[in-house]
Amino acid sequence: QRDNRFATLIFFLYRWFFTSPFLSRVIYQTYASERKSPAVSNRNFEKIFWAISSGDQSYEKTAWSMLKPTTLWKILSGGVYVTVRNWVAERFFGLDWHGIGRFPTAVPPEQLEAKRNKLLLGRQAEFECIYTIRLRTDSQTALPLLHQLGAANRPYLNPRWVNIKKTSGMAGQPGCVIHYHIFGGLIAFDIEQQASDNENLVLYKVSGGFAEGGCFLFEIENESRNRCLLTVYLAFDYTRGKTLLSRIYWRTFRLLFPEFIHEVLWNHALCEFKQLVEAVDLSTAPVWQP
Repeated sequence: QRDNRFATLIFFLYRWFFTSPFLSRVIYQTYASERKSPAVSNRNFEKIFWAISSGDQSYEKTAWSMLKPTTLWKILSGGVYVTVRNWVAERFFGLDWHGIGRFPTAVPPEQLEAKRNKLLLGRQAEFECIYTIRLRTDSQTALPLLHQLGAANRPYLNPRWVNIKKTSGMAGQPGCVIHYHIFGGLIAFDIEQQASDNENLVLYKVSGGFAEGGCFLFEIENESRNRCLLTVYLAFDYTRGKTLLSRIYWRTFRLLFPEFIHEVLWNHALCEFKQLVEAVDLSTAPVWQP
């Protein structure tokens, strides 16, 4: 009887949060923030939801886990604060979520390290970020959409203040150059596609701007015939500048364009990409061969 009362409390809170657009986003963001914690032992938020859905422990214990100060602080700092901060950034960049589902794209640190070791021989750059999303399609369907990155009519990654345009070469081929023109030219750089032995790896080298010499890549990994993972990985060392004014400029840039901006832009872009690519009729697509 006592445990049933706690079950009533838990499912009341569960319905309250997930029927509110704002509160459900807070929960989503808390989970995403926790996934980036270096210590696996600190990722208790996802364990709470597993306990609710699996029934592996008493509802009383689960309820007290939900109300612990550490859990409430995670919701406040990693959920409420980050949600409001990201909402402001989304308004600034004109990102529209209407009709687009939100899916987690954050990657735990241990997976980031494994990906770095696989792709860059273990070298850790000064700045790196990685985002992954699961797609209900195969690489042969997703790859052509990736190659539209520099196209004028591409259906994803179109934030305000950011102009992305192919300037030379053939899309999807080594030597293809895509130009980024940000904030009216205040920030500008090119990315040039590099040759790759893996047809599901699209690798770019950054030229100019704050990420000079950096690495920017997409990787598609097939999980099954109609399931794959799309990963976006960016790694670079910040440009320092050769004069006092240029050093001040790039230092200011680092403060004004923090990592969470990349997360906001790519989370929206990947969720857009997922919706678009999953709308493709797979019955007409080529059969994937493992």
